[in-house]
Amino acid sequence: MSVLVRNRFFILLLTTLFGALGTGTRAQADEQIFVFASNPNEQLIASTSVTTVKSRLSRSGFAVRDDMSLLNSIGIDENSSREFILQRSAALAQIAGNSVLIFVDAKSINIALDREVRMRAELYSTASKSFLASWSVPNNIVIIPNGCDENCASNLLEIEVDRMADTLGASLVQLIKRPTGASDKDGDVIAIIDVEIIDLTNNEVIQLIDLMRNEFPGFVDITRAQSFGPRYRMLYHTTADIQKLGTWVDISLEEIGLVVNEDVQRIITEQRIDIRKIEPATLKSSPGNTLKYN
Repeated sequence: MSVLVRNRFFILLLTTLFGALGTGTRAQADEQIFVFASNPNEQLIASTSVTTVKSRLSRSGFAVRDDMSLLNSIGIDENSSREFILQRSAALAQIAGNSVLIFVDAKSINIALDREVRMRAELYSTASKSFLASWSVPNNIVIIPNGCDENCASNLLEIEVDRMADTLGASLVQLIKRPTGASDKDGDVIAIIDVEIIDLTNNEVIQLIDLMRNEFPGFVDITRAQSFGPRYRMLYHTTADIQKLGTWVDISLEEIGLVVNEDVQRIITEQRIDIRKIEPATLKSSPGNTLKYN
């Protein structure tokens, strides 16, 4: 084993061992989220919508960062434009790791005496340096009753913005769990494959993931890594064709001493790869009931 491969193996081993110490081994550190307002000048709407979206994402288990001192260190503040933040995304990735950047675009438009609220969000990845997706909720009109002063109107507007932002946040939760349509800097579509490995030894899992991460063409990222008992699960982000990926997995399994259909069972579908060790007992044949089944 070369020094480079041995060093990579050692680093991956440490990562896996430390990850296994946490309950459920939820590895969402590389999926942290930063939420910004696209229109920071509309302070009431911007503040309410961003706060509510952050809350919804946090309650759903995502690591939402709210660290202004970190952002300030690279020149980002609450009044920074989306364009400037995206320009600084590489710097943000260097100091905070791979992140999803969400820009909440909330607007209030006067319609006679009432207000129309419009709200959408755009998602960007610092890992692939690309646009991921966008989502919007239906526009809604806030009726301002007669005799409702400015404070009253602001309260009604804030209530509706909070409701719409919570709906938007719930949609973003589902979108982030299975993002689609992302592309890398060359324009190749990034597929997200659900990988589950069952009953392999820790060393076999570590060696296989090391090969998938460092030697497979088209590798982008590994997220949502989970280890519980004999099962290891992860989302594997790649621009590679799924059939080629299956072939590379087979080659890698043989490289670590496991033969497909002899030592392991490997099943591939459009968005999933299952790798399961075949126990010797399952290979034994049975004469069966030849009187009943002939």
